[in-house]
Amino acid sequence: MSRKPVWVEECATVDEIVAEMDSRQSSQVLVLRDARVVGIVGRLQLLVALERSLAGVPAE
Repeated sequence: MSRKPVWVEECATVDEIVAEMDSRQSSQVLVLRDARVVGIVGRLQLLVALERSLAGVPAE
């Protein structure tokens, strides 16, 4: 049995992404643009980005 995919629109904020992950008990979400998958964001990626931001490391 497969679950419904967890997804957000590409314009979603970090808060919205985390809320969706929490509400669906998922560690990853698909990112959609015009109903097409354009990426995937994981909880680990968000944590790494937060750590870099707090440390003042520029985004890649």
